[in-house]
Amino acid sequence: MEQVVRRVSSTRLSLLALISLLPSILVWWLLTNPRRNLEIEVPTQHFLVVTAVSAIALAAAGLIAHAARRTQQHHVLYVALGFMAMAGLFGMHGAATPGVFDHSHADIGDYNGSILGLSAFLSLFVPSLFFAASVTSIPDIIERRLRLGSGIVFAIVVGGLVVYAFLAWIHPHLLTSLPISRTPASDSMALVTIGLLLFTVLRHGELYLRRRLPLHGAMVIAALLLAQAQIPMDLAQPWTLAWWVYHALMFAAVSIALISLVLEIDRRLALDRFLPDDVINRALAGELISRAPEIRVATILFADLRDSTSMAETMDVNGMVELLNAFLSTIAQCVIAEGGVVDKFLGDGVMAIFNGDDGADGARAAARAVLRMQRAVAALNVKRSSDSEPTIRFGAGVHTGTVVLATVGLRERSDFTALGDTVNTAARLSGVCKLYGVEAVLSGETVSRLDGNSTQTRPLGTTTVQGKAEAIPIFALDAR
Repeated sequence: MEQVVRRVSSTRLSLLALISLLPSILVWWLLTNPRRNLEIEVPTQHFLVVTAVSAIALAAAGLIAHAARRTQQHHVLYVALGFMAMAGLFGMHGAATPGVFDHSHADIGDYNGSILGLSAFLSLFVPSLFFAASVTSIPDIIERRLRLGSGIVFAIVVGGLVVYAFLAWIHPHLLTSLPISRTPASDSMALVTIGLLLFTVLRHGELYLRRRLPLHGAMVIAALLLAQAQIPMDLAQPWTLAWWVYHALMFAAVSIALISLVLEIDRRLALDRFLPDDVINRALAGELISRAPEIRVATILFADLRDSTSMAETMDVNGMVELLNAFLSTIAQCVIAEGGVVDKFLGDGVMAIFNGDDGADGARAAARAVLRMQRAVAALNVKRSSDSEPTIRFGAGVHTGTVVLATVGLRERSDFTALGDTVNTAARLSGVCKLYGVEAVLSGETVSRLDGNSTQTRPLGTTTVQGKAEAIPIFALDAR
């Protein structure tokens, strides 16, 4: 059945891709016969069309960026940045429309050496960079190795667009003197753009066939339309029918892609904090979530608040609820930031599942989450100390092993959770933290998968865990 569904999805995507290539036939038909390629010079209508496309792209980019930050999906953020760049640069293309505003270059007959042309080429070239980057490891490298968070990247892109708009409006000659504003450099930029967009098509096509998510299917169609838009943008004379076709293609691409992206991310927001990615993907792809159990190797993390009982005796109800919310939200955000799944909240604690694709079965991601927790709780205590609030202490237990992932409960209301000895061991390790006076205890099985992160661990010896015949080696994980 799975193979049949995959074949149907592949056929459907291929059919849509072929249909989306039809505009190329129209462009070829117009460009090969100048008599058909009529000239329609309506500056006001051009300005309105371009402004509408830019406004839709900007609004949707904002929604996507907001959702991407909430779910810590850095790759999706780069799709949003691509559409935001398109909105700003295509908007400048519209503002440079001859005859709409009082421009010195109002009599332009082609794109060479004009803000109108340069903005048009950049409105596809810059987004194609972001779209291609979104399906590579570049976002992870920028986030983790270069230490550039999403906010900084967002600010850099916005700053670049503001600078470009200022120069285009106040000192256009500084931009039009650049080689990329004229052929043959602009032709080369167009070829690179088409190549990047086709790469985006291939990668999102692969992802769609594997996951069957609307996001990937929509990006395949949108990138194909944008690649075709680049051809008449480069070859057609302004105001001709072929030139108008590329504006229509950009409008179609933005509409198709953004509607699908916004709908999917909005639906994912309600699920991703509680369900593993593979379950969410199946649900968004239209499949029913199977109640059949699955056996996986995963890493389980338990983290709970220390001394919560004594705190409850000395604090009023409102203060205790506020403390719990602050602690649990901090811990949960650390889990989500490292790709973990918040399985459930346990009164004053959290259970999380990590099942990464990096070959470490989630161990590395869980260790990074613990280190985040240590830093985040320390920062929270500094903030609370000014109000003379009690210090927050926590303990975390982490263990890697075989688990059973299953949907349990009633048919009307059920939970997707992990079951088995691995879960029980991780829960008991969180209690061991008290005995050794540490914030995190990792099992030897987890530490053996950490590689470079193992330098932040130190052996604590062995401990006997209820339900196990033999003692297991344990390690402390300390932030440095």
